[in-house]
Amino acid sequence: MINLKKLLIVSLAVLFLLNTTRVQAQTNEETVDTLDIVKVMEFDVNAVSDEAVVEEIVYEDMTFNELSSQLNKSLSSTLTNKGEIFAKRALEYEVDPYLALAIVLHETGCKWGCSSLVVNCNNVGGVKGSPSCGGGSYRYYSSLDEGITAFIRNLKYNYYDYGLNTAYKMQRKYTGGSTTWASKVENYIAEIKNK
Repeated sequence: MINLKKLLIVSLAVLFLLNTTRVQAQTNEETVDTLDIVKVMEFDVNAVSDEAVVEEIVYEDMTFNELSSQLNKSLSSTLTNKGEIFAKRALEYEVDPYLALAIVLHETGCKWGCSSLVVNCNNVGGVKGSPSCGGGSYRYYSSLDEGITAFIRNLKYNYYDYGLNTAYKMQRKYTGGSTTWASKVENYIAEIKNK
């Protein structure tokens, strides 16, 4: 994400330099007042009001903070306040954040109280592999952030990269045959968007 305060400062410095050059050309002076340029370059970035900075839209007319907040409205139990990591990783891997979160809510029960797979193994999406979680086929992650990242990365490389980018397109591969999984995930998506 672009640091808008620094961009503003650089823009001001460039404008100042352009203006100084214009004045110099008009007066035929051969020296530039470097003291004024240094003052602009040393301008305190933190002195710029946050209200003056326009945040970048990252997803469906929302800024990153708005998206994180929207996702947090649907997160409870063990996943409370993890909207930022869901948003960050979904945007990084170009995965629909609503779809990713909807799958997690459906698979883990974290809408009310998370499954033992989440609580004990930080596995938010039923990802299989090693190291094993309690001797089973599901993978153990050392932190929730690691588990969320691995889940979204799994969606990217094992589904999105093959054109499976909706619940209905994923259903057969993800579930092995359920005919109701996609509609349940879609219901969660609608719920997340409307909170």
